[in-house]
Amino acid sequence: MVVRHDTRFDRLVEQVSDIIAIHGADGDLFYLSRAAGLLLGSTSEELLTADWMLRVHPDDRGHLATTFVGWMSRPGIGVPVEYRLAHEGGHWVHVESIGNNRLDDPEINGVVVTTRDISERKRLERELTHRAMHDTLTGLANRALLTDRLEQAIALRGSVTALLFIDLDRFKVVNDSIGHAAGDLLLVEVADRLRTVLRAGDTLSRMGGDEFVILCPATSAPDAARVAQRILAELDRPVRLTDGISFDVKASIGVAVSAGTDTAGRLMSAADAAMYRAKALGGNRHHILDDATRTTTLRELQMETELAQAL
Repeated sequence: MVVRHDTRFDRLVEQVSDIIAIHGADGDLFYLSRAAGLLLGSTSEELLTADWMLRVHPDDRGHLATTFVGWMSRPGIGVPVEYRLAHEGGHWVHVESIGNNRLDDPEINGVVVTTRDISERKRLERELTHRAMHDTLTGLANRALLTDRLEQAIALRGSVTALLFIDLDRFKVVNDSIGHAAGDLLLVEVADRLRTVLRAGDTLSRMGGDEFVILCPATSAPDAARVAQRILAELDRPVRLTDGISFDVKASIGVAVSAGTDTAGRLMSAADAAMYRAKALGGNRHHILDDATRTTTLRELQMETELAQAL
């Protein structure tokens, strides 16, 4: 098919930011508005004569091709499709296209495809998704993201999963005596230090307040204990909060280890209980709660709670 630019079309659509393309009955592209060149950093003439599909991200070509076949085979407006196009500058542009089959219209005799740039919309979607899954203060994973990854780790039957529950010792003193701004500064510094001990595959999250949790998939009790020791060593440095005031960071760490028979909730509760045991033993230490000692420890904690309530 002979490629062309139609002056009438150009005058109609030259002020429109959306790309207008028209494909003939054989699927070949025979009209392309100048907006395509502006969007992709090229000229519409170059794009018109090139293989358009080569501009599409390899992961998106199959879905786009299937959708295009649907546009070609059925009259009227088809379903929209999102995909990525290569920009001359080396990055990908997110676009959305929708086809309108007008092959039965003698004035058009083609499938009109309208394409718009949705890069900003995709950026906002990514930002909203990130916010929904991350703590706003530290940027760490939040409870929702941690729970999702914990459930995935537990679902791998036969794989050992370790959970480290970290609670800062005497954090309330900072908030009550210096203020919440200083408390936030301390939490951000702690988050940065905890990042340094992460291994490939680990997930660090902030549960709220001064509580952090690290998920360590495929990690045995001895390995988890070594991670806990590295955490205590990394935290054991003062944090300068204000002029003349520093805070010696200490933490109580509860470690729970499961061979894959736990639910996410049960393993989290076990790590939480282990953390309280570490704190009861004086803090600035870790305590491991594995399957062999979990029942006994939980029973002891329950008895201590009931005794405290009775007193």
